[in-house]
Amino acid sequence: MGFKSFIVALSSIILLTHGLKAQPRDTLYKIVGAHTFIVPKHYTATINVVAWGGGGGGGTGTNLNLARGGGGAGGIARGVLISAPAGMYDIVVGGGGTPGEAGGASAFSNLVLAVSGKSTFNSSLGGAGGSIGQEVGNYKYKGGDGGAAACETTSPPCGGGGGGGGGEFDASGTDADEIQAASEVEGGLGGTNLLPGMAGRGGNGGHSGDPGSSGINFGGVIPNSMISFGGGGGGKGSGTTSPSANGSSGGVWIDVVSFLPIKLGGFDVHLKSNAAYLEWNTFTENNFEQFIIERSYDGKVFFEAGRVNGKGSSYKESSYSYTDALIKRGTRIYYRLKELDIDGSYSYSVIKSILTTTANEINIFPTIVTSDLIVSAPGVKDGNKDYQVRIYSADGKLIIEKLLLDMNTPFQLSNLQSGMYILNIKSNNDLKTFRFIKQ
Repeated sequence: MGFKSFIVALSSIILLTHGLKAQPRDTLYKIVGAHTFIVPKHYTATINVVAWGGGGGGGTGTNLNLARGGGGAGGIARGVLISAPAGMYDIVVGGGGTPGEAGGASAFSNLVLAVSGKSTFNSSLGGAGGSIGQEVGNYKYKGGDGGAAACETTSPPCGGGGGGGGGEFDASGTDADEIQAASEVEGGLGGTNLLPGMAGRGGNGGHSGDPGSSGINFGGVIPNSMISFGGGGGGKGSGTTSPSANGSSGGVWIDVVSFLPIKLGGFDVHLKSNAAYLEWNTFTENNFEQFIIERSYDGKVFFEAGRVNGKGSSYKESSYSYTDALIKRGTRIYYRLKELDIDGSYSYSVIKSILTTTANEINIFPTIVTSDLIVSAPGVKDGNKDYQVRIYSADGKLIIEKLLLDMNTPFQLSNLQSGMYILNIKSNNDLKTFRFIKQ
């Protein structure tokens, strides 16, 4: 929608540093009080937030001859939360103020805060709209001020001022018309904006002797950059004990723009009944299609070994496994997971490997060496001099000669030049030859 692209393009970033329940994409919090928004465990989201404070109530006081000013509208604050991590975020929806009282502030955690509109006591002046100096967020808008009453006496009678309007256009309530007050016309009009049929507005001031009207919240409309919100209550007319109206309540609107497609948990590979057994888990999946299991014998070139379907969209932990029986004995095998989304995008897991030797087989690993090479000879006992290792360059030059003293003997080869090498293991007149590449 227009607001989404507008706010993402222009807003600076607010960085957020347990729940397993997925949040609705668009959520409007209108019930006054405390709420909770949850980003599930091991999950991140980008969220648009709009908050507006409660409007101040219409003016009131003990002087019955005094027409009162309208209440001010609550301020508005916007923010964009990018890559919000897992956690619980507090939401507060501020209520509208009663006559003579300010409204309540609305907030998303301590990241987006919209302050309330004010009210007046024993004054013909309107209450101040919520101040941007007190708000927190990327974009802040002052609430409209309440309008003033037409006069301060009952001769002639006069109406109260209109309540302040929503803050994006600073639509203040109008003052009551002093010239027409003798005809007992209405008080000032509540502030509104360019979309009066959709947006909230402040309440009208009271007729002479009548109470003012409450501010009006917008009616179930998803907020965008052209819509302001409810304002303060209207001021009461003079010469009466009728009260002014309450201000309109605030609200918080949350739009989840994007989700992390998948979050992979643990991934492990081990030998089981002469086969490679892979197991892994995810914490969340969104529009996810399947895992492609890939196998390699050198850690560089991978081939598809099988597929496992994903859950589609899930916000709880899911476990998976795959058995690869088509493995080569006596070698090291590498595995990785290709994580494929429904839209064709993909990513890879970390690479895991296993050594498929039997209990009595001699082997080396890895076959592509960066620093250390391990010679595995399960039959070696401490001090056994029957196992001798010689490493030759490709042109036959002897580079290293060493006796094996343990079942797994490391060779530090970081100083060797890159290239192909030959490793011989001689034991009781038995010779085994291996080749490896030094990177």
